[in-house]
Amino acid sequence: EDGIRDVAVTVVQTCALPIYARVAIFEPQMSESAVRRLVLEDELRFGIDADEFTLYFQPIVALESGDMIAAEALVRWNHPREGMLTPAGFMEIAEESKVIRPIGRRVLAKVCRVLADLPEHSMQMGVNVSGVELSDDKWLEGFLEIVDRSGVDPCCLVLEVTETAMLRAHRDIGADLRALRQRGVGIFLDDFGTGYSSLALLRDFPDRKSTRLNSSHGYISYAVFCL
Repeated sequence: EDGIRDVAVTVVQTCALPIYARVAIFEPQMSESAVRRLVLEDELRFGIDADEFTLYFQPIVALESGDMIAAEALVRWNHPREGMLTPAGFMEIAEESKVIRPIGRRVLAKVCRVLADLPEHSMQMGVNVSGVELSDDKWLEGFLEIVDRSGVDPCCLVLEVTETAMLRAHRDIGADLRALRQRGVGIFLDDFGTGYSSLALLRDFPDRKSTRLNSSHGYISYAVFCL
């Protein structure tokens, strides 16, 4: 049984490689890694039902006044054994297993509850979205359903999407982003310049003038705003 399991582990991990690289030799640590991934995936699913995912808010401050004008919602997993985990500890498996989709819905619902308890229009909150979530044909429908049910003004929400997430979405998400902009949701393109830096991608971006861009490369930002 152990031998069959080891072969299965090798086959599964090899299939994730490009065709030209599909040669692999089983190593004991491969089994340990595969078992850990399976356990973690099950724990992720349990963690959603057990409400183990919590939010931390990174403030965005106006330099002139020093006032907090917005915040970015950052998810953390309060793992029962390993303690508080950042996305680096679970995001890869969450995306590969598509568990990130229900996690994303829970995060959005929590952000909306926080906004509902604040004075009206007092602050915007950023919510991150992954390429796996954007690849879901019903993602927009689910997003708007959560927002509408909460009663929160969509103008208080900012969708934060990385360049890589947009490129990894296995469909054209332009229509979804335009629909969100029409409802008043802000769009923040994060980490532009760390991936392909496709200016053509930005040229097709909905409502560029009201889209915020975060780039560590000044020359890229200049080129974008000249489009």
